[in-house]
Amino acid sequence: MADIREDLQRALGTSYTIERELGGGGMSIVFVATDNTLGRQVVIKVLPYDLAASVSVDRFKREIMLSAALQHPHIVPVLSAGQAEQLPYFIMPYVEGESVRTRMARGPLSVRETVSILKDVARALAYAHGRGVIHRDIKPDNILLSGGAAMVTDFGVAKAISASRERVTLGGRSTNSGGWNSGTITSVGTSLGTPMYMAPEQAAADPNTDHRADLYALGVVGYEMLVGAPPFYGRTPQALLAAQLTEAPKPISSRRYDVPPALADLLMRMMEKDPAKRPRTANEVARLLDDPSVMSGEFTSLRPAVATSRSWKRRASFIGVVGVLLAAGLAAGTYFRTREAPAIAAVGAARAATTSQKSIAVLPLVNFGGDTSDVYFAEGMSAQITTALSKLRGLRVAARTAASSARDKYNTPEEIGKALNVTMLLEGTVQRTSGRLRVTARLINIGDGATLWSDMFERQATDLFKVQDEISNAIVAAVSPELGTSVALAGSSAARGTDDLQAYDLYLRGRFFFQKRGEDALRSALAFFEQAAARDPAFAKAYTGIADVYAVLPLYSNVRVDSVLPIGLRSIDKAIALDSTVPEAYASRANLLALGWRWSEAERDYQRALVLDPNYATAHQWFGELLLLNGRVDEAVAQLRRATELDPLSPVAFGSYGLALGIAKRDAQAQAAVRHALDLDSTLLVTRMMSGGVQLYANHVPEAVHQLEAARQLDSGKALVLGVLGYAYAKAGRTAEGRAIARQLEESAGKRNSAAGAAARVYLGLADTARALTMLERAAAQHDVSFSTEGLAEPFFDPIRHSPRFAAVVARLGLDKRLLQ
Repeated sequence: MADIREDLQRALGTSYTIERELGGGGMSIVFVATDNTLGRQVVIKVLPYDLAASVSVDRFKREIMLSAALQHPHIVPVLSAGQAEQLPYFIMPYVEGESVRTRMARGPLSVRETVSILKDVARALAYAHGRGVIHRDIKPDNILLSGGAAMVTDFGVAKAISASRERVTLGGRSTNSGGWNSGTITSVGTSLGTPMYMAPEQAAADPNTDHRADLYALGVVGYEMLVGAPPFYGRTPQALLAAQLTEAPKPISSRRYDVPPALADLLMRMMEKDPAKRPRTANEVARLLDDPSVMSGEFTSLRPAVATSRSWKRRASFIGVVGVLLAAGLAAGTYFRTREAPAIAAVGAARAATTSQKSIAVLPLVNFGGDTSDVYFAEGMSAQITTALSKLRGLRVAARTAASSARDKYNTPEEIGKALNVTMLLEGTVQRTSGRLRVTARLINIGDGATLWSDMFERQATDLFKVQDEISNAIVAAVSPELGTSVALAGSSAARGTDDLQAYDLYLRGRFFFQKRGEDALRSALAFFEQAAARDPAFAKAYTGIADVYAVLPLYSNVRVDSVLPIGLRSIDKAIALDSTVPEAYASRANLLALGWRWSEAERDYQRALVLDPNYATAHQWFGELLLLNGRVDEAVAQLRRATELDPLSPVAFGSYGLALGIAKRDAQAQAAVRHALDLDSTLLVTRMMSGGVQLYANHVPEAVHQLEAARQLDSGKALVLGVLGYAYAKAGRTAEGRAIARQLEESAGKRNSAAGAAARVYLGLADTARALTMLERAAAQHDVSFSTEGLAEPFFDPIRHSPRFAAVVARLGLDKRLLQ
């Protein structure tokens, strides 16, 4: 081993310093080294002498570098490859954390942890399979856990070794397959996979083995994470291969009692001997794992997702009320399927009309390296290119959030383009090596997949911001003729708002935590935004971030609105004073003003934001929700419809649209909208709350109860969830349960945000209008945050709509008198 280390260090020269051996498996010897240029740790994997002797080094390097094109958040990338004294090696980032193998040594995983890991790996496989790359060796050792996420490593290594094997002599005959070695199968263990996780077609050396072999292996890994051992543990390699070909694994239910049937059935299906009986794609696996039924046996599926010999179904659940997360602006995506209902058909028609126009999506540029500043450099450049292209006349540019979501959800440019309803995609990569930055970019025509333009830019990385401006402007200038138009190039720091790299880094970290929500994440975001502002006091976006945190913090913690509102308003006023051209700042201030019940001022700021950027989807959504809170239902429907057109992958926008349609008594359209919201993301509390509300509007009480109980499973502590669920229980005749929830909420009113308003809802369901009015009055006196997120226009309030006491509450809140009609 010392000889290999010495040979490798000589080959690496002064660029890398080998620190220690990390260990190895059947395919490679692994070293940890320091990248002396970038000051980071990397992993270097070297083929051992016996294996290297049977491969073509040049072919191995070519094959391994094909895998370097895989750039995905859940794939550990290959940075480079080379050879040391005829020993092929490749370099990857060092990932802090542990492998699934190490994690399993502490015992079986929880259902939640297992599903999270399976989802991450399925998304990585979907991305790679869409680019023609099959892993061939999915196993716990090749799945790394870091920062709460799973990453797949060694993509394409098995293929690279297999494809580069030279014909060798074994046992007196010429062969490509190798032989048995120390209890492992050299040929299969190194060129095709690992017997414990090997699909039957791999074990049989079927030349038609395809991506479904990876799904089989992932099913085995999932089985092992839950049970503690793979299906055929303890057998010799030969016996393992025979079992993979002929034996069915024991049912998971016979080895662990608390695994939801939907999850156990999915894993057993993934381990079917016949590839045709497995899920068709990794994307399908990821979608099935998003179904809440895989997390809890209480959930049942409602409609089929795919036609198979088994009754495989996907949940279509619904939940509702203008809830706690309406202002969250969360985005997630799946393929947009036009439904027959008029509301969704109208959106589809609008999309079809815009498709005939020139339209583009800028996918987030992929960072090849592991350096943090390079990640933010790539994000900043993506933002600059998007901003510059949005200024081109006659060109529609997809929202950045939608583009980012689609990149994570879909595999091919065609799928991404259809989901975003654009005619072109711009994708690219960023890599920093030895003080130089290399950026590649490619413009793709969605219609035929052809590359309309591509180029590579290489610059000295001495000033990241200057290079960012230069390259992003060069890309926009090069792409504009292909779009049939021209553009004024982007200003130097306009898109960023600062020339201080550290301040910008802190700001982006703050945005990362802000999107995660939850009290802890929001407080982390606040700390980063405040550090960014301290670093650059003229950085307007940092103050906008501070204001955004204070606007939503009362929704996730028990802080009083009046304690955070003045701080948030001071921050956003400073942001606007520093830069009055940023639409996000006005939308942020409008959010805060609505939190303080300053409705007309909030409306003016939303209008200012939309004048600055008429295609700002989130501003249309938030403005529509403000109008709905004030009973201006038709106006709200128009704004929310526009939000869904601009951001067709936002489940929250579609959910809010469905609520507005439901309040407008357009029930069929409302049902279609919330169904689509759940198609986009059924795991969000807010989409399930909204869908449940729409069911109640239409008096579909049993379905509403079913969906709201699912919402409670997602977060049992939310007062708003309990309020609507208690109302539904009362309407379903389950009055004892409704009264129990009402008492619980009333007792916590004043100590828990939104409790008084939520209790009022339950009492309305119980037909106790006097108590409901009392709780509404109490909520108003406490400046209950729910009035900024829940709509008094909802049919729930019809029994008290003409009460003088209700009119007094509306007047105290300063809401529109149309709520009294």
